[in-house]
Amino acid sequence: LARLADDPGSTVRQQIKRHPTVRGLQKEAEVSTDEARLSELASSQFPSVLTSVAHNPSAPVELLTRLSEDSDWGVRRGVAGNSSTPVEVLARLAEDSDSDVRRAVAGNPTVKALTQEAKESTDQSRLAELAESPFQPVRRGVVENSNTPVEVLTRLAEDSDSWVRTDVAHNPSAPVEVLTRLAEDSDSD
Repeated sequence: LARLADDPGSTVRQQIKRHPTVRGLQKEAEVSTDEARLSELASSQFPSVLTSVAHNPSAPVELLTRLSEDSDWGVRRGVAGNSSTPVEVLARLAEDSDSDVRRAVAGNPTVKALTQEAKESTDQSRLAELAESPFQPVRRGVVENSNTPVEVLTRLAEDSDSWVRTDVAHNPSAPVEVLTRLAEDSDSD
């Protein structure tokens, strides 16, 4: 089975995922709360088992950190969506080459909570902190907030992400000089 898991044919790999032995390991990886057992399962040759470990909120931080560097995008996506994944790991995954991994980071409960805070906060110093977030949805939340100071909007008008810059252009508090500069923006990331 292990040799077939690396077969270049996707049909073969799909069938391996359905094999009763692999399914059993996947199920165990999904529900186990035993860190030692999860570490054992994380040594599996089957990407579907690794993905199940990556999704498990009981997986230890060290294990999630290691799995976040796996070559399989599905495993990295599992780590990105895990509520136990540390912010530092999420920040690195937010720059992942795979768009599904980046989307999973945006949907991570930690990032969603920070985004909600960015949208609702009335504390201008906290908004300034959140504007430095490595997570695009959080920075966009800051821009959407009517309490965001003009200085923060001005800084976010220079953001590397074109969506953040576009949101600044839509903010009614954005100063004219910022809007003028954004009108000449090439919209390239």
